[in-house]
Amino acid sequence: MLLKSAIDEVKLAFLVAWLAEVIILTAFMFNKFLVPVCLCLAGVAALNAAPKKATTPPFTYIGAICMDAETGTVFAEENADTVGQPASVTKLMTLLLVLERVDSGRISLKDTLTVSRDTANEGMRRGSSSVWLKQGEKFSIDELLYALMIKSANDAAVALAEHVAGNRAAFVQLMNTRAAELGMRSTRYTTPNGLPYSGVAPDVSSSRDLAILCRELLKHGDTLRYTSTKERVFRPDGIEGKGKTNLINHNKLLWNFPDDACDGLKTGYTDAAGCSIAATASRGGKRVIAIVLGGKGGVSARQAQRFREAKAGEMMTNAFAKLGVSNASATSYGKAPSPAVATPTTTGVVPATATPVAPATPATSTPVPAKATPVQPETAPESSSGRQSIFKFR
Repeated sequence: MLLKSAIDEVKLAFLVAWLAEVIILTAFMFNKFLVPVCLCLAGVAALNAAPKKATTPPFTYIGAICMDAETGTVFAEENADTVGQPASVTKLMTLLLVLERVDSGRISLKDTLTVSRDTANEGMRRGSSSVWLKQGEKFSIDELLYALMIKSANDAAVALAEHVAGNRAAFVQLMNTRAAELGMRSTRYTTPNGLPYSGVAPDVSSSRDLAILCRELLKHGDTLRYTSTKERVFRPDGIEGKGKTNLINHNKLLWNFPDDACDGLKTGYTDAAGCSIAATASRGGKRVIAIVLGGKGGVSARQAQRFREAKAGEMMTNAFAKLGVSNASATSYGKAPSPAVATPTTTGVVPATATPVAPATPATSTPVPAKATPVQPETAPESSSGRQSIFKFR
């Protein structure tokens, strides 16, 4: 639509210029004193018809929430119960179901599974994020969980679903059962990976439900080991470009949030769903969770993703301030200016009264881990300039 509009404006500009030339030639033929007047009129017409500079679409989102990971106290929320499509954030439920079975002893992270034809076909879908699993290949659950969380591999999600439940349909039933047990009232899963399929209704959830899911995940010690890893090599014994795959985490807050305090959890994006993120950070013994659901805006998908990350980072920064936890790197980032994101069409995330959310599981659950140590130190991507934010996006 933007391209068509630009073409139409250019056509109009050429038409006005042609008419101006006709007017000027006519003036020369009949009355030379009319030439200055015609030149002025032609100039004004050409300026009015010139293509207008496109304005950047403002950043909007379906809902957002920030809460204390341990107590469930809500620091800020907006439209937290409004339903949207979480896209690949759906994979957090896949991770939860696998880790629950690992912790209960029903399966082991060392278990090896064989890639099925259905899983291999999933990896061949155009536009699908995958690690290109091939039929007959064997991988441990541990390796596939890294691919799931770092690369957001859709084929890894299907492989894990088949291993746990026998097939993806049975696994989706487990996902919905567990969501209901956790009190995720606005959530309905149809896939193990959040990918859109023809003829299949999309996965739906709310920012509040996703926060509940994150709280439950953080009770499992292995969660942050996967979600905090910035980079990792999949099929390390393979040949570069022929199996060996470098996994790079899509969550740039792992690099950019002050004090390296962010260590999870998952991002999601499709054209229809927009950009979503479930983020968590720990500082001074306190852990917070921030959810942004269905973010759209900017001139590109990547810009919308940066808006998404900035909004989540802003909410977590404000939450730590309310908890009285200082930012040890404040001098590095300076005083936080106004957020870089454009003002949403709604009123923006506003502080809510600190109302505790009922715990998803009994109070006897294990404490929330303070921080995971990344598997290996990594180098952040190259920096990009031109964005004013409380974070240094790279």
